[in-house]
Formats: sequence, structure tokens, C-alpha cells
Amino acid sequence: GLSWNGDGTNWNQLLIGTLDESGRKLKVEWTAVPNTLRATEAAWSPDGEQIAFVRYGDGTHNIWTIQPDGSEARLRTEFKDGTQIQGISYTRDGSQLLVSLFRNHVQDLWLFTLEDHSWKRITETPADETDPFVGSDGRAWFTSDIDGIFNVYSMDLYDGTTIKQTELLGGAYLANTAPGGHLFYTAITGHGFRIRGIS
Repeated sequence: GLSWNGDGTNWNQLLIGTLDESGRKLKVEWTAVPNTLRATEAAWSPDGEQIAFVRYGDGTHNIWTIQPDGSEARLRTEFKDGTQIQGISYTRDGSQLLVSLFRNHVQDLWLFTLEDHSWKRITETPADETDPFVGSDGRAWFTSDIDGIFNVYSMDLYDGTTIKQTELLGGAYLANTAPGGHLFYTAITGHGFRIRGIS
């Protein structure tokens, strides 16, 4: 989660929530992750040993990694040109991060390799691809307005095969998959945002 600092600086910070597993009540205890001020996006590594997050500074986003206890904070990118990152997700093997990168008036999906800090572009369209997430099936799930309305798509990260998963009139953001093949997304409706699911 993200917390907000009310001291007038408007800084976010990563939080880790621990659920009460007694079964008697729904309760979450939140603990701040040190060294994560100005965090805007975050993802857990598949092994649970590392968090990747995006930090905002001087009009630009950069990728960091950190241990859950706040140690070993490491700057992974060094953008200084107003680059914005929307969405961040580890690949299943934990070696790469899938992100939506906005640079030079274009928003496409990219893979960032943690070991050598190399980039691989995986979409190159005039549309905006947003909110990427690597599902349990290993596919990249994201939203795109390639047809004029934001719909949910999935892509094979190896061969690039892309499947349109929804056909919406209002649009969708923040797609996510769950065990059993269920798809959830935030729908844009005439009554505001609604969480929708597809089996």
C-alpha cells in the first residue's frame, strides 16, 4: 500500500499490511517500509524477497529495488528527462520488470532486465498501453486504446501474440488476473468507476 505524509510535503511511502488470521475479524496492521518516500508504484518479486518500486523526483520517475525491511535500496534507472512509469510487475522468474513507459509523447510497454539494466520494447503503437501486469500464466496483461477505447489485452512475452480480452464501450484500466482464470478490471461507466470480473 501507499501512505500519505500530511506534513505539507505530500510524500507517499510504501506500506506492508499484515492480516489478522484469527478468523474473528478483518484487520490489517500497516508497517511503513523505510527508504521509500515518494514511491508511486510497487511490485513484490515472485520469491517475496524484494520489492521493486517507482520513485518520483524532480518531475521524473525512476525504478528502485529494496528489501521489505527497507535495506539494500538500489537505484536501477537514472532518467532525468521527465520519463513517467505507470505500472510495474515482475516476470515470473523475477529477472525482469514489465512497465508502461511514457517518454517522448509515447506510452508503450517495456521489459527491464534487473541484472544488466537493459531495456526491451514490447509494444510500439500510436496508442497508450497502460497498467501492465504479468499474470500467473506468464502473459502480460494491460489496457490499450488502440481501437479508440481502453480495453484489456493479453500478450505472450515470447512471441508477441496479443489477444483482445474485452470489448467495452466505456473503457477499462488496472487489469489483473486471479487463480482460476478470472479477470478483474476497473470499468469506466456512466456512474463512475466500477470493479468488474470475467470468468
